[in-house]
Amino acid sequence: MKRSFILVTCLLCSSTLSAETFQSKYWSWSTDNSEFYYAATVNAVGHVLGQYCYFESGSCLYLLSFGTSGHEGSQYPAILNSDAGSAPVTLFCAYKLQGQHVLFVSGFDDIDRIVRTANRVGIAVPMEGDQFKVSRFDLVGSTQALDFMRAAAEGKLKRQLNNPSKPPPEEIL
Repeated sequence: MKRSFILVTCLLCSSTLSAETFQSKYWSWSTDNSEFYYAATVNAVGHVLGQYCYFESGSCLYLLSFGTSGHEGSQYPAILNSDAGSAPVTLFCAYKLQGQHVLFVSGFDDIDRIVRTANRVGIAVPMEGDQFKVSRFDLVGSTQALDFMRAAAEGKLKRQLNNPSKPPPEEIL
């Protein structure tokens, strides 16, 4: 999975997009990977927020990479704040990539609602002492990117289910 996220990060940061990577305002989505599809955005300082749908598990989740340090397997409280509302979430430190931790975001329905309806979102994580780490993301174009990516992912899962040579995933999107 580390290699997959590196590939996604490289695709998002590249100025030339592949034939299977598409743009919708501030968001990109890709259907160019056999293990997962994604819709994500990269802010001005290189932080990544995106939804990734994995075919083996048949599930989608939000990932965040924004220059925090931590311990793999640890959990951190955070809050999402936007013009469409706020929500508490938990960030789960998954692994380290290029010196930064990749975090899984809990509360899929809350973050999905905010990402689809707000114009911008800020994510704040308490740090040591009285400090906070905050990252902001533009969400314009997110709904279109997510809808197209999810439709493509659901289509691929249906094709996999109809292909008897491959076992079905544990759960469907």
